[in-house]
Amino acid sequence: MSGIESNHDLSTDVERCKLSLGNLEQLLDSATQPTDPKTSLTMKKNFILESCAIKSAHASLQSRKAMAKEQFVRSTIIPYNQKQSRLLRFDGELKALQKQLTFLKKVMYLPNISFTPDVVLAVSDGKYTHLVKDKAVPISLLQIYSLSPESELPKPVYSEFQQLVRLEARKRILLQIKYDLLSQAKTQLLHTKRQWATRDSQLSSFVKRDLQRVLKGIANVRSDEAQQDESFKSTTKNPLISDCGLDDEMVIENINEEQTGEIP
Repeated sequence: MSGIESNHDLSTDVERCKLSLGNLEQLLDSATQPTDPKTSLTMKKNFILESCAIKSAHASLQSRKAMAKEQFVRSTIIPYNQKQSRLLRFDGELKALQKQLTFLKKVMYLPNISFTPDVVLAVSDGKYTHLVKDKAVPISLLQIYSLSPESELPKPVYSEFQQLVRLEARKRILLQIKYDLLSQAKTQLLHTKRQWATRDSQLSSFVKRDLQRVLKGIANVRSDEAQQDESFKSTTKNPLISDCGLDDEMVIENINEEQTGEIP
């Protein structure tokens, strides 16, 4: 049943109730006046009919009232309660998120890391040129971004921050590789230097001590040989040996046999 038809039927029932009430009032007024039995019977019938019509209209109105109430509950009260329930749920979620946000503001902070000026200039596309005053001085992340709403610094941009970290990590890895290679070369050079220092020390010790001892030993040997030669020459000139008829070669052979321990 559409709303227009319902309103039309309701208007009809109301008009009929008004008509019936008017007829009843007339019947009640007529009942106070003397009438004949036939007229009185007709009035009673009309009264009963009008009473039934009023009861029917009243029942129809009660039914329409119940239907209107049910429709109002379905169309207005239930959606309102549903919206109210959603609002209460959203309000609870909002309070939980606000509580979580307050907690995160206390525990979340930007890491205090630094970037080389070349990396900052390459990523920012000239936006942070004013921060680069000396290319030898690194730039802190706290100079670039800020999480505080009172700060004039911009909020962190994830893509930009990711690029900063990636380039800085790449540069530091390359520098670490160079440092490791140079450290290994330095260690090798120090090891070689120690080897040469040891050899130089050994050579110096040999020249200053061992060589002098060897040369002195050689000089002593030569001195001994010279003394033996002198002694040998004096022996070969002994008159006793000459009288025995021994020549120089025989004397030398006998002396050599004595020195070697061979007996003829």
